Amino acid sequence: EVVDLLAEAEEGYRFGEWTGDVGTIADVYAASTTITMNGDYSVTANFVAVYPTVTTKAAINITANSSTLNMDHTVGEFSPVQVRFAYKKSEGLFWSYTDWVSKSGNGTYAESVTELSSNTEYDFTVQLKYNDTEIEVEGTTLQFTTYTPSTPSPSGGCFIATAAYGTPTAEQIDVLREFRDVVLLESTAGSQFVALYYQLSPPVADFISGSSFLRTLVRELLVDPIVWVVEATGDIWQN
Repeated sequence: EVVDLLAEAEEGYRFGEWTGDVGTIADVYAASTTITMNGDYSVTANFVAVYPTVTTKAAINITANSSTLNMDHTVGEFSPVQVRFAYKKSEGLFWSYTDWVSKSGNGTYAESVTELSSNTEYDFTVQLKYNDTEIEVEGTTLQFTTYTPSTPSPSGGCFIATAAYGTPTAEQIDVLREFRDVVLLESTAGSQFVALYYQLSPPVADFISGSSFLRTLVRELLVDPIVWVVEATGDIWQN
Protein backbone atom coordinates (compact mmCIF):
# COMPACT_ATOMS: atom_id res chain seq x y z
CA GLU A 1 0.00 0.00 0.00
CA VAL A 2 1.30 3.46 -0.94
CA VAL A 3 0.62 6.14 1.68
CA ASP A 4 1.10 9.90 1.35
CA LEU A 5 3.46 11.66 3.75
CA LEU A 6 3.28 15.38 4.43
CA ALA A 7 5.44 17.34 6.87
CA GLU A 8 4.35 20.91 7.63
CA ALA A 9 6.91 23.17 9.26
CA GLU A 10 6.03 25.79 11.84
CA GLU A 11 7.03 29.39 11.21
CA GLY A 12 10.78 29.81 11.48
CA TYR A 13 11.53 26.23 10.50
CA ARG A 14 11.84 24.25 7.28
CA PHE A 15 11.64 20.55 6.58
CA GLY A 16 14.97 18.71 6.63
CA GLU A 17 14.48 15.00 5.99
CA TRP A 18 12.64 11.83 6.96
CA THR A 19 14.49 9.38 9.21
CA GLY A 20 13.72 5.94 10.57
CA ASP A 21 12.34 3.17 8.37
CA VAL A 22 12.84 5.15 5.17
CA GLY A 23 13.78 2.39 2.74
CA THR A 24 10.49 2.64 0.86
CA ILE A 25 10.03 6.42 1.02
CA ALA A 26 10.08 7.91 -2.48
CA ASP A 27 12.15 10.97 -1.48
CA VAL A 28 13.46 11.32 2.07
CA TYR A 29 14.29 15.01 1.46
CA ALA A 30 10.81 16.01 0.26
CA ALA A 31 8.24 17.32 2.73
CA SER A 32 5.49 15.90 0.53
CA THR A 33 6.24 12.36 -0.63
CA THR A 34 4.97 8.76 -0.41
CA ILE A 35 5.92 5.59 1.44
CA THR A 36 5.18 2.03 0.41
CA MET A 37 3.83 0.20 3.46
CA ASN A 38 4.81 -3.47 3.53
CA GLY A 39 4.42 -3.77 7.31
CA ASP A 40 4.82 -1.66 10.43
CA TYR A 41 7.05 1.37 9.96
CA SER A 42 8.31 4.18 12.18
CA VAL A 43 9.39 7.39 10.47
CA THR A 44 10.20 10.82 11.85
CA ALA A 45 9.97 14.20 10.12
CA ASN A 46 12.98 16.33 11.03
CA PHE A 47 12.91 20.12 10.86
CA VAL A 48 15.73 22.65 10.99
CA ALA A 49 15.66 26.27 12.04
CA VAL A 50 15.59 28.95 9.35
CA TYR A 51 18.50 31.27 10.00
CA PRO A 52 18.37 35.06 9.60
CA THR A 53 19.59 36.66 6.39
CA VAL A 54 20.60 40.18 5.45
CA THR A 55 21.04 41.70 1.98
CA THR A 56 22.79 44.94 1.09
CA LYS A 57 20.70 47.20 -1.18
CA ALA A 58 21.83 50.20 -3.22
CA ALA A 59 22.36 53.54 -1.52
CA ILE A 60 19.92 56.30 -2.49
CA ASN A 61 19.38 60.01 -1.83
CA ILE A 62 23.10 60.63 -2.26
CA THR A 63 24.28 64.22 -1.72
CA ALA A 64 27.69 65.82 -1.28
CA ASN A 65 27.81 64.90 2.41
CA SER A 66 25.16 62.25 3.09
CA SER A 67 23.53 59.09 1.77
CA THR A 68 20.70 56.74 2.68
CA LEU A 69 21.83 53.12 3.09
CA ASN A 70 19.39 50.24 2.61
CA MET A 71 19.01 46.59 3.52
CA ASP A 72 16.58 43.67 3.43
CA HIS A 73 16.50 41.32 6.41
CA THR A 74 14.80 38.13 7.55
CA VAL A 75 14.71 36.91 11.14
CA GLY A 76 14.03 33.19 10.69
CA GLU A 77 13.57 31.44 14.04
CA PHE A 78 15.73 33.92 15.92
CA SER A 79 13.51 36.97 16.45
CA PRO A 80 14.47 39.54 17.44
CA VAL A 81 17.70 40.18 15.57
CA GLN A 82 19.99 43.21 15.57
CA VAL A 83 21.05 44.97 12.36
CA ARG A 84 23.36 47.86 11.49
CA PHE A 85 25.32 49.41 8.63
CA ALA A 86 29.10 49.62 8.26
CA TYR A 87 30.71 52.12 5.91
CA LYS A 88 34.10 53.63 5.09
CA LYS A 89 35.95 55.50 2.40
CA SER A 90 36.91 52.99 -0.28
CA GLU A 91 40.56 53.94 0.06
CA GLY A 92 40.38 54.01 3.86
CA LEU A 93 41.12 51.31 6.40
CA PHE A 94 38.72 52.04 9.24
CA TRP A 95 34.98 51.38 9.26
CA SER A 96 32.27 53.49 10.83
CA TYR A 97 29.10 51.89 12.18
CA THR A 98 25.51 52.90 12.79
CA ASP A 99 23.85 51.85 16.05
CA TRP A 100 22.41 48.37 16.36
CA VAL A 101 18.64 48.35 15.73
CA SER A 102 16.32 45.53 16.85
CA LYS A 103 14.06 43.87 14.26
CA SER A 104 11.39 41.31 15.14
CA GLY A 105 10.12 40.53 11.63
CA ASN A 106 11.20 40.31 8.01
CA GLY A 107 11.42 43.58 6.12
CA THR A 108 13.54 46.44 4.88
CA TYR A 109 15.51 49.02 6.80
CA ALA A 110 17.12 52.30 5.75
CA GLU A 111 19.29 54.77 7.63
CA SER A 112 20.87 58.05 6.58
CA VAL A 113 24.57 58.61 7.25
CA THR A 114 25.89 62.16 7.31
CA GLU A 115 29.12 64.14 7.64
CA LEU A 116 30.59 62.35 4.62
CA SER A 117 33.34 63.81 2.45
CA SER A 118 32.21 65.19 -0.91
CA ASN A 119 33.28 63.67 -4.24
CA THR A 120 34.41 60.50 -2.43
CA GLU A 121 33.73 56.83 -3.05
CA TYR A 122 32.48 54.87 -0.03
CA ASP A 123 32.13 51.15 0.64
CA PHE A 124 29.21 49.97 2.75
CA THR A 125 27.75 46.70 3.94
CA VAL A 126 25.14 45.43 6.39
CA GLN A 127 25.56 43.28 9.48
CA LEU A 128 23.17 41.14 11.51
CA LYS A 129 23.54 39.36 14.84
CA TYR A 130 21.20 37.19 16.87
CA ASN A 131 21.07 35.26 20.14
CA ASP A 132 23.22 37.98 21.73
CA THR A 133 26.22 36.68 19.79
CA GLU A 134 28.91 38.41 17.82
CA ILE A 135 28.21 39.31 14.17
CA GLU A 136 26.80 36.21 12.49
CA VAL A 137 25.71 37.43 9.05
CA GLU A 138 27.18 40.09 6.78
CA GLY A 139 25.90 41.28 3.41
CA THR A 140 27.84 41.99 0.26
CA THR A 141 29.83 45.22 0.02
CA LEU A 142 28.50 47.89 -2.35
CA GLN A 143 29.77 51.36 -3.21
CA PHE A 144 28.44 54.87 -3.73
CA THR A 145 30.11 58.17 -4.54
CA THR A 146 29.14 61.47 -2.96
CA TYR A 147 28.72 64.48 -5.20
CA THR A 148 30.94 67.47 -5.53
CA PRO A 149 29.27 70.46 -3.82
CA SER A 150 28.47 71.99 -7.21
CA THR A 151 26.69 68.88 -8.49
CA PRO A 152 22.91 69.11 -8.02
CA SER A 153 21.35 66.11 -6.31
CA PRO A 154 18.52 64.46 -8.26
CA SER A 155 16.91 63.22 -5.02
CA GLY A 156 17.79 59.64 -5.70
CA GLY A 157 16.63 59.83 -9.32
CA CYS A 158 18.41 59.31 -12.62
CA PHE A 159 21.42 61.58 -13.21
CA ILE A 160 21.45 61.17 -16.99
CA ALA A 161 17.68 61.59 -17.33
CA THR A 162 17.82 64.67 -15.10
CA ALA A 163 20.50 66.16 -17.34
CA ALA A 164 18.56 65.24 -20.48
CA TYR A 165 15.29 66.82 -19.31
CA GLY A 166 16.95 69.68 -17.49
CA THR A 167 14.95 69.11 -14.29
CA PRO A 168 14.67 66.36 -11.63
CA THR A 169 10.88 66.83 -11.49
CA ALA A 170 10.06 65.59 -15.01
CA GLU A 171 7.29 62.97 -15.08
CA GLN A 172 9.56 60.60 -16.99
CA ILE A 173 12.04 60.65 -14.11
CA ASP A 174 9.27 59.68 -11.70
CA VAL A 175 8.58 56.65 -13.91
CA LEU A 176 12.25 55.62 -13.85
CA ARG A 177 12.48 56.21 -10.11
CA GLU A 178 9.45 53.98 -9.48
CA PHE A 179 10.91 51.22 -11.68
CA ARG A 180 14.18 51.46 -9.75
CA ASP A 181 12.44 51.15 -6.38
CA VAL A 182 9.94 48.44 -7.35
CA VAL A 183 12.09 46.26 -9.61
CA LEU A 184 15.83 46.96 -9.51
CA LEU A 185 16.27 47.47 -5.77
CA GLU A 186 14.38 44.25 -5.03
CA SER A 187 17.25 42.04 -6.23
CA THR A 188 20.94 41.87 -5.40
CA ALA A 189 21.93 42.13 -9.06
CA GLY A 190 19.63 45.10 -9.56
CA SER A 191 20.96 46.82 -6.44
CA GLN A 192 24.53 46.34 -7.63
CA PHE A 193 23.59 47.76 -11.03
CA VAL A 194 22.01 50.82 -9.41
CA ALA A 195 25.04 51.31 -7.17
CA LEU A 196 27.38 51.10 -10.18
CA TYR A 197 25.19 53.52 -12.13
CA TYR A 198 25.30 56.05 -9.29
CA GLN A 199 29.08 55.80 -9.29
CA LEU A 200 29.64 56.22 -13.04
CA SER A 201 26.83 58.46 -14.27
CA PRO A 202 27.48 61.86 -12.55
CA PRO A 203 30.38 62.89 -14.86
CA VAL A 204 28.41 61.67 -17.89
CA ALA A 205 25.42 63.74 -16.76
CA ASP A 206 27.64 66.80 -16.29
CA PHE A 207 28.97 66.37 -19.83
CA ILE A 208 25.46 66.02 -21.28
CA SER A 209 24.05 68.99 -19.37
CA GLY A 210 26.59 71.31 -20.99
CA SER A 211 25.20 70.82 -24.51
CA SER A 212 21.63 71.37 -25.69
CA PHE A 213 22.35 69.10 -28.67
CA LEU A 214 23.47 66.25 -26.42
CA ARG A 215 20.51 66.76 -24.10
CA THR A 216 18.11 66.42 -27.03
CA LEU A 217 20.00 63.45 -28.47
CA VAL A 218 20.09 61.55 -25.19
CA ARG A 219 16.49 62.41 -24.37
CA GLU A 220 15.04 61.31 -27.73
CA LEU A 221 17.28 58.33 -28.52
CA LEU A 222 17.94 56.90 -25.06
CA VAL A 223 15.78 58.08 -22.19
CA ASP A 224 12.41 58.42 -23.96
CA PRO A 225 12.60 54.88 -25.43
CA ILE A 226 13.51 53.44 -22.02
CA VAL A 227 10.62 55.29 -20.38
CA TRP A 228 8.28 54.01 -23.11
CA VAL A 229 9.32 50.39 -22.48
CA VAL A 230 8.99 50.80 -18.71
CA GLU A 231 5.51 52.31 -19.03
CA ALA A 232 4.44 49.70 -21.61
CA THR A 233 5.38 46.88 -19.25
CA GLY A 234 3.92 48.54 -16.17
CA ASP A 235 1.13 45.96 -15.85
CA ILE A 236 3.82 43.30 -15.36
CA TRP A 237 6.26 44.89 -12.92
CA GLN A 238 3.75 46.96 -10.93
CA ASN A 239 1.79 43.84 -9.89
